[in-house]
This record gives sequence, C-alpha cells and structure tokens, in this order.
Amino acid sequence: PLRYFFDNKLGTAAKFAPGSSFLYSDTNYLLLGVIVERVTGRSLPAVIRSNILDPLQMNETYYEWRENERGCGLAHHFMVLNDGQNHNVVAERLASSAEWANGGMVTTVGDLNCFVRALFTDKPVALFAKGATRSLMLDVTQSAKTREGMDGYSTDGVKYDAYTFGLERRMVLGRHECWGHSGFWGVGMFYFPKSGVSVVFTHNQVVQEVDKHLDEFVKVLDGLETLR
Repeated sequence: PLRYFFDNKLGTAAKFAPGSSFLYSDTNYLLLGVIVERVTGRSLPAVIRSNILDPLQMNETYYEWRENERGCGLAHHFMVLNDGQNHNVVAERLASSAEWANGGMVTTVGDLNCFVRALFTDKPVALFAKGATRSLMLDVTQSAKTREGMDGYSTDGVKYDAYTFGLERRMVLGRHECWGHSGFWGVGMFYFPKSGVSVVFTHNQVVQEVDKHLDEFVKVLDGLETLR
C-alpha cells in the first residue's frame, strides 16, 4: 500500500499546512502498521492476534486475504461499482479489503462488541498496560475537533464533532455522547460512557448512512430509558 502511495506521487502536494485543517486519511494507519512491524519484528496480523484477538477470544475475526477464514463464512454484501451495477462482493470474490493496517478485517457484531467494550471498560481483558494511553487517545485537545477549518466531517460525509487517535466522538440526537468508529462496509461500533451501553451494527449494502442508523438505534434506547 505504501509503495502504491509513493509510486503514484500521492504525497507530493499537501492539501493544507500541518495543523491548519483536518482531512480523514488512511495513510497514517499504513505508517503505524510499518512502525508496529519494525518495533516488534512480526507481521501486523500476528501482533493484532496475539495482543487483541486471542486475549478477547474474538474467534471469528481475521485479516481477509492474510489469514485463514474463521467462523461460519462471509455474509453476502453488495456495492455499486463504476458500471452502475450492484455487485455481490462475496460471490464475485472481489477484494473487499481496504488493505493491511487501514482495514481489511472480517468480524462479527458479537466480536466487535467485545472489542469496543474492552477498549473502554478493560473487561474482560485490559487492552492497555497504562490507562494514560487510552486517555491520550480520547484527548480532544490534541485532535481534529469542530471549529473553523475543522468542520468535523470525514471525506465520506460521516459527521462527528471530534476525531481523536483513531476514534470518533459524536453527540447523537444532540445529547448522547458516544465514542467509536464507523466502517466502509456499513458497520458501526459505539460506546456510550455515561450509561455503559454499546451499540454495534452492520448491513449488507455499502452506503454511508451510519448517522441515520445510529440515530434510530438511540431513539429506541431512549424510549426504553436505557441511556438515561
């Protein structure tokens, strides 16, 4: 992925001066993957498996094209390509991986829920040796937050009011703070720290309607007084 980036001269013209604005990019995750492999001397999938997946018993999660398939098989999902047709990505064996450190993992909502809860509650297993690491990840003073020049939108139109070190902060329906991340394949995982509720969902059509789905889930939870 990095070789493609440099070969196509994608890094020759910055869109703005450092610190003056914000634009979501996968490049930083590719660089982070290189750092992880250089520091550990192991492949990124191996590090993630030994440090995260195995301790949390996320037994149905794996790196597509880089690890053996796990679980009961892929759910069929669809994407409209340049020909205007809605293609079955699984049946046509199209490469659905965002590739390496910036994506490309296959999982289930159950495994993803386990991950997001461990990320914020240290249960069933603590992912951080030092709590200060998580605090740094959630520090909005060091992040891209909603202000002039940093409008809180990613390049795909997904709205959040702050993007920290790999995490989105959202205020759902204007009053419920949650943290998490959305995914290209219609996936969302979010944790509401005030109530301790986690919301994880997916669907089989590539569309950017994460905000709409999250709003609807929260309306239901509001009605049940779950988030109060």
